[in-house]
Amino acid sequence: MTGLLILLAAVILIIVLSRLHAVQHFLDRNIEKLAAKLSGNSGKNTVLFIDQVGNGCIAQVTLAAVPAFLQEKTLAESNLRTEHNLLVLLVERPRQTPEPPTASTIFLPGDRLTVFGTFKEICSAFEAHELFAEEEEISE
Repeated sequence: MTGLLILLAAVILIIVLSRLHAVQHFLDRNIEKLAAKLSGNSGKNTVLFIDQVGNGCIAQVTLAAVPAFLQEKTLAESNLRTEHNLLVLLVERPRQTPEPPTASTIFLPGDRLTVFGTFKEICSAFEAHELFAEEEEISE
């Protein structure tokens, strides 16, 4: 009976802790790192398709390294909107609250960006590979 109570208490504790933002963020990052290692995308920029919207999509880009044309440039200077037709909706940084980008936002390694545009253009602009691509797609 004591073992059952301990097990029940442990399950309740896990459920309560998993609802905390810091714990969710920690789990998200570590699960993503594990998935990147298992898929062979470790150390590469990755893109995760979220939703299709008309001819575009919403995707999450994780920057392992900032592409050369974006380094040391603000979002306004990057011309992502004019040259690539991409809209950055949200920037998440480790141990910081996610926030919408401003014209003065500079991308850093480790940033997780929520982006709207065509999937092909998102992958091209951020030099990113799809996080959960099929084996045939990766080898092409």
